[in-house]
Amino acid sequence: MSSGETVDVQFEFFDAEAYDEPALKRLLMRRASAVCSVAVDVDAAAGAVARALCIKGASVGSVVKSTSLEIAAQDAPDPNGAEDDALGVAAVLSFPAHARALKPFRQRVLHASAQSTDVDLRSERIRKALRSASSAEVTLSSLLHRMTSEAATSADDSGPDRDRVALLLLERVINLPPQLVPDLLRTLEQELQEKQQQERCEDDEERKLRKRTGEPDAQLAAVTYLLYFTEAYEVSAKAKEGKGEMRELLYPKPEDEALVEHADATISWHSHLTSKISDGSVEYAVRHIAMLVSVDKLRAAATRIERVLLTQGAFRAPFFDTDQPVDR
Repeated sequence: MSSGETVDVQFEFFDAEAYDEPALKRLLMRRASAVCSVAVDVDAAAGAVARALCIKGASVGSVVKSTSLEIAAQDAPDPNGAEDDALGVAAVLSFPAHARALKPFRQRVLHASAQSTDVDLRSERIRKALRSASSAEVTLSSLLHRMTSEAATSADDSGPDRDRVALLLLERVINLPPQLVPDLLRTLEQELQEKQQQERCEDDEERKLRKRTGEPDAQLAAVTYLLYFTEAYEVSAKAKEGKGEMRELLYPKPEDEALVEHADATISWHSHLTSKISDGSVEYAVRHIAMLVSVDKLRAAATRIERVLLTQGAFRAPFFDTDQPVDR
């Protein structure tokens, strides 16, 4: 193939299958390395989440694969003619349904919400739940402890006390076109709403039958917020004529910035990595961010990503390799 030749690649969304587990694990390694504490086996943590994604009926979401007539003609594991490797994933997992697999993610956000002083509560619904507390950080940790541990399934009470949080996974290889992400998020929102409606319409007998037969329970009926982890580069540069400093957050992927913009609450903290670039006039530090995004804001975030791509294109910091582990 000559250097100037154009290659057309088609992508489609699929349900995760058992044979997708190795590829999903590779996709999740970087996220797991950023979230897990030093004492946690990152490889095992990523593998546990990948297995959870492959359990039919235990989550909602899609994996992205490339497809072509040539591949379809082969005797590939995927009957849809897709390549073996998942190149991206967008999924939602319930903390109660996958307590062991998601334990590192839950521990990280509980610790961060209790220790970080950089907490931004933008939602009146969340502020209302915390209004009687004297310490927002500690109370937020207690609130998140409840919202990620109890599987409320009743639809009778839609107040803040019934709100639950699930984990949002949105990962892709860096060369997967970001133009696919908006449709991934819209598809995810639709699947989540359909799953919630299905669970809310179940009666006690149906739930008992499913439990007896061992059918997976996604436990997503009461999920109001999605917990999403990402990182950004905090860039500090000396202002002209030595007048103070200029600071800016740079996100490696447009979807990360869009989700931060639409978040109802954010918790951020610095990693231990601080480096200097070029002549020393610029410094950057990795800032980890955990955010709560309302389920009903996924569509708005998707629209925001499209606008960013139309006006600016996808940004990737040249010094930020999104396929490499992140300092914890």
